[in-house]
Amino acid sequence: MGYDLQFIYCLIGVILFSMFLMYDTQLIIGGEKSLYKLDLESYVLGALALYTDIVNLFAILLTLFGSN
Repeated sequence: MGYDLQFIYCLIGVILFSMFLMYDTQLIIGGEKSLYKLDLESYVLGALALYTDIVNLFAILLTLFGSN
């Protein structure tokens, strides 16, 4: 696979998982006008969602900056 194609895939992955990270953070924080939010007993699910988003984002960034 060429470097240009790998760069585009990594860029799309970073944007996608950044949006997942923002969405999951908004689910945890909640707010008055939020349509969906996690209740107080779902803190493990919220923490797991944030953890997987950060790990996936880190893996994609390692792929992006680690390739020569």
